[in-house]
Amino acid sequence: MIKNIAILFFVFFCFVSSSKAQSWGGGNDDNTFSFGFHFQYLTSEYKILKKENWKDPYFDPAAAEEKGAYVSDKLAAIYSKPIAGSGVGGIFKVRLHNNIDLRFTPMLTFSERELYYDYLPPLVNNPGVSTIKKNVQAAMFEMPMAFKLKSDRFYDIRPYLLIGTKYSLNIASQKKVDDRAFTAIEKLVKNKDWFFSYEAGFGVDIYFEYFKMTPEVKLSYSFNDILKHENTPFANPIDQLFLRSLCFSLFLQ
Repeated sequence: MIKNIAILFFVFFCFVSSSKAQSWGGGNDDNTFSFGFHFQYLTSEYKILKKENWKDPYFDPAAAEEKGAYVSDKLAAIYSKPIAGSGVGGIFKVRLHNNIDLRFTPMLTFSERELYYDYLPPLVNNPGVSTIKKNVQAAMFEMPMAFKLKSDRFYDIRPYLLIGTKYSLNIASQKKVDDRAFTAIEKLVKNKDWFFSYEAGFGVDIYFEYFKMTPEVKLSYSFNDILKHENTPFANPIDQLFLRSLCFSLFLQ
């Protein structure tokens, strides 16, 4: 993913350097307020902090006719894999200084996250590891706000750094699904409906005759635990769950 983004940036810089420094206008850097839109591609995964006894089998007191029973084997690993998503949104910019903007980029993103639970079967005649995968689907309304620290313009390009925070509201959360009738091993993993993240990134404004195009790479990391803690085989072993994302965006103004 990072390699592909680096290649894309290299292509952009080669294209701009071949424009013979025409110093096009484009964009609206001199306006106090400006608007635009953007598209986003992202990959998301969890950072998992486990409890001390996370390997213990799960005991379900309601199983086996209310006598209780162990419904899972001993855990060997819990991990997450990066999953791709996409988003679209707008951009509202306030010019604070020639080299500083305050930027608000509300957007709607669609993504899926995955958690894997590897179990070690205790039977001698059943060696190896069995895996259960839990999907967490999300449609997020996100409201990032950030300071854009820009260099001086060099012909038709202007690099910048970005730092800020983001409020995320899950409008299609599995938390809303009623899984009370599910067996213990069928229970869902649920995330909180909303959370805050911090963000940092970099990009480059590329000026054309009538508009400005901006490719950007950004990292996002949730401030706090986003797991909804319930008494299930999948939530119990986890102490805290954080969401981290790598985002590539393309802005047009």
